[in-house]
Amino acid sequence: MQPREKHRALSQATALLKRDAEPEALYQSIWEYENFADCIPRVTKSIVLRATDDRRWVYQQLDLPAPFHNGHCLLESSNEHSIPAQHIYKVEWWLSQRFVLPAQERYIAVKSFTGCWNIRQRRYGGLEAIYSISLDAVGWIPNWMARAGTRHYLIELMHALRNRLQIAAAGNEQSNHDRFLSVRFSNCRVGWRLLQR
Repeated sequence: MQPREKHRALSQATALLKRDAEPEALYQSIWEYENFADCIPRVTKSIVLRATDDRRWVYQQLDLPAPFHNGHCLLESSNEHSIPAQHIYKVEWWLSQRFVLPAQERYIAVKSFTGCWNIRQRRYGGLEAIYSISLDAVGWIPNWMARAGTRHYLIELMHALRNRLQIAAAGNEQSNHDRFLSVRFSNCRVGWRLLQR
């Protein structure tokens, strides 16, 4: 029996997040790249190299679980399609070549990394956010393993953001209803019921 062939796997996923929180609270968490290492799972270093009103150029180091290799990358991020007056925020990012990626023995350059947050205020309050990501896994691994790793990361990320939003809303009256997270892959759908607060 021939072993299953390993190949470079491009992981793509989309997550839907609904919370009883202001859209601005989530937007602030994902636009302040200098604080990513404190609140975003798997990001061990995040340095803003240059910033304008609607752009950020960021160097990041990623601590990925085995069998992935640890990665690092230079990102360009934009919020130019946000409409704050309507509580609509869009943050996009992609790999950038504006700066030279520093040499690192423990980190391999990420081959492809794009993503987007679309955040808006729900009709009756709270926020709804769609998170999309496309990541070329660092290393040659089976496709199913890359998908499993991406799914696990999404759960980590959504729980971390939920906790951050709870801290930001401390002192405000919160709903006791369950919140739902749904994650869509290219050919399957997985859903989780998040724990009640």
